[in-house]
Amino acid sequence: MAFFFNFQTINYATKDAKNIIAKASLLPSILSKMDGFYPYIIKDYERPDMIAFNEYGDEQLDWIIYFANNITDPFYDWPLFPEDFNRYIVKKYSKSLYELQSQINHYKYTGITNESQEDIDRKSWFMSTTTHSLIDDTSGWTPVYVYDYETELNDAKRGIKLLNRIYVPQLKRELKKIFNNEQLQ
Repeated sequence: MAFFFNFQTINYATKDAKNIIAKASLLPSILSKMDGFYPYIIKDYERPDMIAFNEYGDEQLDWIIYFANNITDPFYDWPLFPEDFNRYIVKKYSKSLYELQSQINHYKYTGITNESQEDIDRKSWFMSTTTHSLIDDTSGWTPVYVYDYETELNDAKRGIKLLNRIYVPQLKRELKKIFNNEQLQ
């Protein structure tokens, strides 16, 4: 990731280091434009450098994707590949995938017959598994299994926004000023 290359070098504990504490915000002029960003859905096995190459013609511009989406941990803030996801949840819960697919994490209110979506949304909240004895088939509560819950969390990371390519030169110029770094090309 070339993003930290653009940060100023400072002296820290008698050593040269990148000033990773430096903060910058995207240009207000870009943020206010309706065409500044557009939505993008990350596909399985798609990495930020691949998207940067396809969208901006340079895989080294993956930092723009991180920057625009406030991604600070490229491993856990990005959707995990299927194999990595499976390993992650098996390790997190210390259970097999089979167990995680049958273990209830919580209950979600999904409504009962003739209830409008508005009514369901208004009543939606999670019910812990400790109150499961109150649940029956007609209550409107549906179990959410651990595997499905974790999959939902992982899939929620797929929706990102990409900076319109016409604003990339402007962003780079502004960051060069902010970081006072002539190395940004």
